[in-house]
Amino acid sequence: MRSRSGPSRGFKDMKVIHTQRVADEVTAVWLQALDGGNLPDYFPGQHITVQTNDPVSGEQLIRCYSLVGSAVEEGRKTYQIAVRFVPRPHDRPDLPDGRMSTVMNRHLAVDHKIQVQAPSGHFVIPAESTRPIVLVAGGIGITPMISHLETIATLQEQPRVHLVYANRSRETEAFADRLNQLQARMPSLTITRLWGAGEGELPYGVRVG
Repeated sequence: MRSRSGPSRGFKDMKVIHTQRVADEVTAVWLQALDGGNLPDYFPGQHITVQTNDPVSGEQLIRCYSLVGSAVEEGRKTYQIAVRFVPRPHDRPDLPDGRMSTVMNRHLAVDHKIQVQAPSGHFVIPAESTRPIVLVAGGIGITPMISHLETIATLQEQPRVHLVYANRSRETEAFADRLNQLQARMPSLTITRLWGAGEGELPYGVRVG
């Protein structure tokens, strides 16, 4: 078990400035540098590595989370991520709930200190394209797609984009309002939403199970 310590090499001290529940058991978190300085932009689809301590055990936890929001922002002051709570498996009561997801969804509050590495990752989605783009996401996997769409929304010439987004239910659909706002802003964007059985009609040829 790792003990409490200061930031590891390559990590920057940041703090939580806002949290918001964006779906059942999904919390969006806004982070700002402690010194209030500007933060580097990133490519749509990239992630940040987050480090904090378990408030119960003191163990140091490190996880990677996709960035949400436009990848390009003049004078950027914040990063945004979203984390779904991961419960223990129903058939394994001996296991704990997800440790970092518990911290993010149960213990995080404004001014909570956290350490973050600069954006990185090779899952980069080009924002500009001369061909139509199809995005497919399930559950919390929508986070890099939100970044991609909100980056496209800043372009003068926007490619046609079709998003297919699957969830267990309407309540578990993260960023539903944000997607509706994007669709209103982007005539080139169409969205197909899929839910579990009993949650709405499915398009022809699509089935649950």
